[in-house]
Amino acid sequence: LYNNKNLNHHEVKLWILNNTNERGLAGKIRDCFEKGYIIKNKKIKGDYSILKQDNFTKNDQYDLGHIDEDKTQIFVHVDTEKNPKFKTHIQEFLSFTGFPNKRIKYMTSWKLNQERDITIVIGSDWNEISNLNYCKESIN
Repeated sequence: LYNNKNLNHHEVKLWILNNTNERGLAGKIRDCFEKGYIIKNKKIKGDYSILKQDNFTKNDQYDLGHIDEDKTQIFVHVDTEKNPKFKTHIQEFLSFTGFPNKRIKYMTSWKLNQERDITIVIGSDWNEISNLNYCKESIN
């Protein structure tokens, strides 16, 4: 499904925040979003542009609320009622990551929408239930 679409993923403003104790995880996941990964001998193209990669901090908690560090959460900051075409980007994002739709929370404050379209807060389950498990090594 993911490779069948032709969207401009690089236009999606994406933040990756590490909410685990695993050092360098946000960078590893960023690499995956930018370069892709290999699953069952098939290369899944990574073509996202990442605006920020960092650890989840108190400032992020102020914006997003308390996040369970065991669970990866995806926040969408685009009002899909006003921008219905963005729903396709969300489905593409879920297809790329392998996370289910129930992981999405919508937070469409003006501040968050100005900074980014999607925030993914990586929890300790990141490699158990998603395609991000295939992001183990950098690919060119």
